[in-house]
Amino acid sequence: MKENFKISDDLKQKLKSHGILEGISETIVTSGRKIPNAAPIGIILKYDRLFIRLFSGSKTYENLSKEDYFAANITNDALLFVKSAFSDIADSEFDYVSSKNITEIKTECEDYFQIPVISKSDSFVIFKCMNRTYSSNLMFIDIKPIYFKINNNAQINFVNRGFNSVIDATVHLTRYKITHDLKYIDLIRYHQGIIQRCGRPEDKEALLFLKKKKVEFSLENSNAAELLKKS
Repeated sequence: MKENFKISDDLKQKLKSHGILEGISETIVTSGRKIPNAAPIGIILKYDRLFIRLFSGSKTYENLSKEDYFAANITNDALLFVKSAFSDIADSEFDYVSSKNITEIKTECEDYFQIPVISKSDSFVIFKCMNRTYSSNLMFIDIKPIYFKINNNAQINFVNRGFNSVIDATVHLTRYKITHDLKYIDLIRYHQGIIQRCGRPEDKEALLFLKKKKVEFSLENSNAAELLKKS
């Protein structure tokens, strides 16, 4: 049965205070009751609708096609963003929130379970999946925030061009991995320059990881060889 849920202005303010704004907020989504998984996923807030968009074949897609709860973690750890996109992060990076501590889940579920979160995130919001719709290789899920936490009095709002370019380069590399379209190599190279000029040390460490992954993916595509020499 489809449940309608509209985001109120008060709820928008609460989301904002935890790092989720109008438009697309880049987060690391953690899911999986048995085996925790982390992946960069944008939380989309548009026209009072809050939702996520997942590609088939991903672990997050698999988990959230069967499970109704996940966490969106806010962090400025650039390396964690990149690692969660292209590899499994260590078990030590996870913490857990028991469903018995979340009022809305307690009233709906008899069995308790653990929801994984990133232990060093600045904040996280736990969401309930409301409605799922499917289009081609995509799943759209309307979501409802049900639990909020800020860790260690963290400052949530920050702006750094280097970090922002790590996020953009990560998105481009995930698309290059799927399509092998050489335009993404050019876009990644553009963001490499910004990271090198403006990035923090942790952003530059993330760039090294990205470049290694770019080499791996490019070896699968002989047409990228010439561009790879220049990047």
